[in-house]
Amino acid sequence: MVYQCHALPLDPDAIAHYSHQLGLSVADGVDALAQAIALHPMWQALPQGILVTRTQPTPCLGLIGIIPPKILEQIKVQQHSLNPTCRRLRYISYADATAACEQLTQNLLEVVGAKDLKALKFCGIPRGGLIVLGMLAYTLGLSHEQMSPPYSPEVPLVLVDDCALSGSRFARSRSQYPQRDLIFAPLYSHPELRRSLTEAEPQVLHCISGQDLIDHGFTLLGQDYSAWQAQNRERLTGDRYWLGLPDYLCFPWNEPDHSLWNPFADALEQSWHILPPTYCLKNRPSSSLTASLTVQPQPIFQGWLQPTPQILFGKRDHQILIGNLATGETFGLSGKAADFWEALRVAANLEEAIAVLSQNRSQESVRRELSALTEQLLNQQILQKS
Repeated sequence: MVYQCHALPLDPDAIAHYSHQLGLSVADGVDALAQAIALHPMWQALPQGILVTRTQPTPCLGLIGIIPPKILEQIKVQQHSLNPTCRRLRYISYADATAACEQLTQNLLEVVGAKDLKALKFCGIPRGGLIVLGMLAYTLGLSHEQMSPPYSPEVPLVLVDDCALSGSRFARSRSQYPQRDLIFAPLYSHPELRRSLTEAEPQVLHCISGQDLIDHGFTLLGQDYSAWQAQNRERLTGDRYWLGLPDYLCFPWNEPDHSLWNPFADALEQSWHILPPTYCLKNRPSSSLTASLTVQPQPIFQGWLQPTPQILFGKRDHQILIGNLATGETFGLSGKAADFWEALRVAANLEEAIAVLSQNRSQESVRRELSALTEQLLNQQILQKS
């Protein structure tokens, strides 16, 4: 078996923003991101893979495993969007959602009026819209009858959702209510989406949100943004009223699915999720969502030696797998060599490592072998003196 090593570099600003959104240190943020990525179904084809996390000298994820060419192509497509996605993450806590729901309540009252509101019917778009509708039931004081079918065509129906990114979910839902007036009320959306949707759908009387999303398209893509939008209009199926790069919105109950274009396969693929299960109910492991990658924080060297920046290492069974991020090459240390590596990692100096290893071996032979291995690792720029 030939193991390979592949780097997933993390932009310091992107992982810092990601960690801040989740209220984590950068080290914990790197681990959280790895836990989320490890749940993607593509890793089922990589059963012996290790996803190593590292924060020093720079934040990085590294994949060590037997990587088929097709999987490597998918990884390269996914990693291209990883840092931009982390940079625009907007995590909505329950407190944030409550505040946005209160603002949505005020916006609805301003447009419809308290008297007419009592006559409206409300319906949540599964599944996030049902959660928001439950909150609106309290902030608006909705009756049970207002949220239950039948939905009379004589009064407008308010379709509620947790967010609207392109409007595709609304398009699928509105087909159930032809030839009747609608009010679309996503908790979060971009103003341009709301404008485009109301222009395209005469039956939509109002499109109202609690909070606006920010479009990061020009910041991330610059002059290429228009071309990106045009390409995605051709590639994406279904009705979409606006295509942009808004905040990457995530809730404690939902991380919306996103697609990426894989030029190698000439097809769309589901993008990696970036929220770990502890931050999103949707991403919790189940029979259909179980991590097949082993996530391992890279152990710290405590003494006079450190791995060089291009080196990443993890453990599989009783073997130390050491990968070179610059070349993609990986080699393993087992038996005595693995013991020597671990001694070098935890000892303060060479003499201390020799003392630890000499408990069951001749000190003279340990000194000779360990000194030779240390020199070899230094010459090959696997380790460096700190």
